[in-house]
Amino acid sequence: MKSSAKSLQSPPADIHSLPPWLTPFIAERWHAASADGIEHHLILPDNCMDLIVEQGRWCVVGAATTAFTATVVPGRPLQGMRFKPGVLPILLGVDARALLDSRQALEDVEPMCTETWRRRLDRAETDGRLRMLAGLARSDARRVSDLARELGHSARHLRRRLTPLLGYSSVQWLRIRRIQALVKRGSQHEDLAALALLIGFSDQAHMNRECRIWTGMTPRELRDHPPTGVHSSINTPFKSRT
Repeated sequence: MKSSAKSLQSPPADIHSLPPWLTPFIAERWHAASADGIEHHLILPDNCMDLIVEQGRWCVVGAATTAFTATVVPGRPLQGMRFKPGVLPILLGVDARALLDSRQALEDVEPMCTETWRRRLDRAETDGRLRMLAGLARSDARRVSDLARELGHSARHLRRRLTPLLGYSSVQWLRIRRIQALVKRGSQHEDLAALALLIGFSDQAHMNRECRIWTGMTPRELRDHPPTGVHSSINTPFKSRT
């Protein structure tokens, strides 16, 4: 990849002003606005990180390790980009662990410069990080040992390379992925025991424990009251796919 993008000395007011070569690395673009009062949305961990714009101010939202509530206030619309797992730390040149469970002003992390972002993507392509993240996204592995074998690394080496990109270990990544599978498939399955085995839990009790840890709810509660937050990956009225 050869860079032709210009540096952005100050962030643009709109996420759509970012260069189009970022598109393959974006999971979705979204916006949220309220005209009828304060709205609260449940946000679940999803292995992704966001750039958010609120009233012209850019923020970085790190990967989440627990569910939290996002608030949308009338007159203060939000727009954002959810980046595919591991990509945003590459762009910003930071260790994802420094951003974990946080929301920080972009200028406090690093001034925006798309030329620098493009060079970092070039470097990540050369050193194999982008290839590893692409393999991670394609994988259906349920155990770290299987994931490591698919990606051609030892489990120890995989942990060392992935943790700075994800913010946590490959074990945590698999746990969060199972919860996302539960969110997406839960409404389609009455038999929760069968669903637990289908999406990679050892049994229904295992699924129940993990669901409480990551969402604060039981699988049945999650099915009956699905989240509609901007990171929930389902049923979001203010979300638009890239």
